[in-house]
Amino acid sequence: MRTQVGIVGAGPAGLGTRMKAEGALHHGFELAFEEQRRRIALTELTGHSITVYAQHEVIKDLVAARLAANGALKFNVSNVTLHDFSRRQRPQSAHQVSARRPR
Repeated sequence: MRTQVGIVGAGPAGLGTRMKAEGALHHGFELAFEEQRRRIALTELTGHSITVYAQHEVIKDLVAARLAANGALKFNVSNVTLHDFSRRQRPQSAHQVSARRPR
């Protein structure tokens, strides 16, 4: 099984605490093409590094933050639309609940 990872930008204050503590700091990466490996030195080129943190850990952190804020969580929804951006402080959403259950 392969772990999915991605690059996440700065988020709300406090949300990246566990990622900073448990993520793997990288200053570059390698690309392989036609049996040749090339290093991309991120810190040298941009002045910034990246933190590698598993996607399922990001989801855990986002769910925990949403629950701590007493927010609703909705999974297996489709046809999501956002509306009322100009009339309310917080936009509203509409969606359909999928009949399919996760495996």
